Amino acid sequence: MPRSQDSLGNPVIDTSNVFFDGNSQGGIFGGAVMAIAQDITRGVLGVPGMNYSLLLTRSTDFAAYSAILYPAYPNELERPLDSLAAPDAVGSLGSQRLRAAT
Repeated sequence: MPRSQDSLGNPVIDTSNVFFDGNSQGGIFGGAVMAIAQDITRGVLGVPGMNYSLLLTRSTDFAAYSAILYPAYPNELERPLDSLAAPDAVGSLGSQRLRAAT
């Protein structure tokens, strides 16, 4: 029996009401997610950070990323534009999660 079903096989999650709870990176992306997702009716943006062009360069892990970024974008003015795609390149959406009303 899947965890999302009761002992009779009925779903235990009501997917007719979907809410967004985005913290940290989820807070950064949450505004865009809530603007375009038609099935999300309510949401909370918690502790949103800053733009990635500023955030990434201050990370202790940025050295490995810059080894790829800097040769690909030798013009420093183009580097912040590349950072717009960085969240997809560096991993998942952090603590962003979709919650269905139960």
